[in-house]
Amino acid sequence: MVDGNGDADPGFVALTDTACWQLLSQVRVGRLAWADADGHIVIIPVNFGLNRHTVIIRTGETTLLDAARAATRCAFQAEDLEPGLRSGWTVLLDGTLTEVEDEGDAERLGQLVDPWLREPRPHVLVLAATQATGRCLRAAGGVVVEVEAEERF
Repeated sequence: MVDGNGDADPGFVALTDTACWQLLSQVRVGRLAWADADGHIVIIPVNFGLNRHTVIIRTGETTLLDAARAATRCAFQAEDLEPGLRSGWTVLLDGTLTEVEDEGDAERLGQLVDPWLREPRPHVLVLAATQATGRCLRAAGGVVVEVEAEERF
């Protein structure tokens, strides 16, 4: 991967499209970002599921639903980081957010998401990704864990 100065950075590895989707399947929380009608950037955490190369989200009567009904272009980001090892990965998707109108499809896709909030989340949204990019940070240094053995007689 090349950094902003044009210098190769051996600590980062660019992820393929396939690797991005495979890593996303290992986590269940990400962030969705978009610009609202006034141009303000909105970023919210969401529980999500995957259906091939589509992110599935459930919501109630929220600004997120308004964004989906307007077929808003959104960014979706998720990661898994290991601070002690100074390693991890991040994936960024670019796509369009829409509401699933068909009741049968909404029922089927909605079961792919397990919302953390207890309030009803009857609306099923999909983010159809047009691009998936990501990178992985290889472990460099980190924390050494020492465990003292208990003496037994």
